[in-house]
Amino acid sequence: MKTVEMPICLGGYIAPTTPSFCMDDATHVINTPIVGSIRIKPANDAVKEALEKYAEKDIPVTVCGCPRSTVNCHHIEAYYVAEAEESVPKLRAL
Repeated sequence: MKTVEMPICLGGYIAPTTPSFCMDDATHVINTPIVGSIRIKPANDAVKEALEKYAEKDIPVTVCGCPRSTVNCHHIEAYYVAEAEESVPKLRAL
């Protein structure tokens, strides 16, 4: 069976990660109203900079990436971060 990566997008607010036993290189979390907090590992420097820009600000964002799992934890490897106001019209057009 072939494995297919299915990207997902989540909306919420960004915060820095707290100390954890997870060994996934996540730098931030997105706090969502439906699934709670999800750890985020940036896929590149531009995503890491965007996460730092929105961390602990009262700005809703959209994060898109591929779900990943380590032995103890789950996270999203994010390749896209933008203010929700910008990204929602793009996602509705899909």
